[in-house]
Amino acid sequence: MAKEIDLNAKASSDDGIFGLPYNEKESTVIYLPVPWDVTTSYGNGTHKGPKAMLNASAQIDFFDLDYIDAFKTGLFMTKENSNIKKLNKEGRKLAEKIIEASENEIKKSKALQKTLAKVNEYSDKLNDYVYKETKRVLKMNKMSVLVGGDHSTPFGAIKAYAEKYEGMGILHFDAHSDTRNAYMGFNHSHASIMHNVMTKISGVSKLVQVGIRDFCQEEYEFIESHKKIKTFFDAKLAERKMKGENFQSIARDELVSIVKEIVDSGRTIVGFDLVEVAPSGVKGDEWDANVGMRLLYKLTSAALASQGLIAKR
Repeated sequence: MAKEIDLNAKASSDDGIFGLPYNEKESTVIYLPVPWDVTTSYGNGTHKGPKAMLNASAQIDFFDLDYIDAFKTGLFMTKENSNIKKLNKEGRKLAEKIIEASENEIKKSKALQKTLAKVNEYSDKLNDYVYKETKRVLKMNKMSVLVGGDHSTPFGAIKAYAEKYEGMGILHFDAHSDTRNAYMGFNHSHASIMHNVMTKISGVSKLVQVGIRDFCQEEYEFIESHKKIKTFFDAKLAERKMKGENFQSIARDELVSIVKEIVDSGRTIVGFDLVEVAPSGVKGDEWDANVGMRLLYKLTSAALASQGLIAKR
């Protein structure tokens, strides 16, 4: 039974994500915060994303033009894991030594090679933690949602989901293809997540990428040669719009370039992740966190509606 919630009341310090008074047992959706950005190669800060979204989430307006009252199903975010935070801090310092060094310097230095191996070891620990936590939630027949963190973080979650929902497909919204092989030597780089998923997780039947505009030749060749990957490049989408094709027909042709199209098409969203929210660190600038937490709620609503747990408006 849903709790009585005063939507006009101020959230208290005891309330959880979105200012809701649910615990894990009472909730349908469990958010797993993963404060991690060890291998980011162009600025960092995404490890602050989960906390920033949690802090901003009490400002949410629950009324939605597409879906009805997702909050009533119970939404809960677990606490950030202190060991993961420690590994991230230590791993980031080690990774910076690799990022700053040239490939030739790494090849010649046993010390740098040991440093690289240590970073990869930390990433393995992160993946194992995420996998076990996601599996734990799925065993309770709840929806596990990873909140990152950089884009390397969902690997363990996808592995757990693919074991439960073998043959599932992935819809990937991004500017980057993230299909490099061990970028900079990091086995689980943020730039390698989709390469790792498609080569190491057998339960994934298809990857559909939407809006990709930044990729190298290696990535393009990997995409083109892989039968399970369909990529809609941003330049091609723009070209179709310039020729007068309406966006709705483009969305349908992509099998879903927008989440609402997925729900309306009758497909089921079994889970999702939201990553790469990077707060600026400037006091009073909560733009990224606000956009992130609103998108988190919207995606949650869409997933619940696709499962028949809430109604569409």
